[in-house]
Amino acid sequence: MEMVSTRVVGRLSWERFAPMAVRRTDSGFYLSILFALILAITSCGGASTPGSGSSQLVPPAPTVSMLQPASGPVGASVVVTGTNLTGASALSFNGMAATYTVNSSTQITATVPSGATTGKVSVTTPGGSASSASSGRLTPNSVRLLFAYVI
Repeated sequence: MEMVSTRVVGRLSWERFAPMAVRRTDSGFYLSILFALILAITSCGGASTPGSGSSQLVPPAPTVSMLQPASGPVGASVVVTGTNLTGASALSFNGMAATYTVNSSTQITATVPSGATTGKVSVTTPGGSASSASSGRLTPNSVRLLFAYVI
């Protein structure tokens, strides 16, 4: 049985596939070489197939379950309660970006921004985005003070 000569191709050596060496006259010679190349490429990380290799974990999606207080004026501090809030990258009141502090995976403290209107509170995290089921109600501070002064 004549053996295929040993060559070094790139970083691979045909010696690694010595059990697959065949006579050059065999009809399966080219298939054997093709199989050896495919094996060499995949074992070196040159190709991937679905379900193989490393995979990234997708964080769970956040939820927003409660706003405390449910209404307040611009500048008020609001506690947003939910789940999977760690790593929040944005928080808004009806689309108006707010400043906030992530207290834990279940709680964020935010300040109602100027220009905010009554609407839902939305949070964006690496796991996705979530909005409150109910709308937070913005109470105009100036109107309350005017009524208090008149009375």
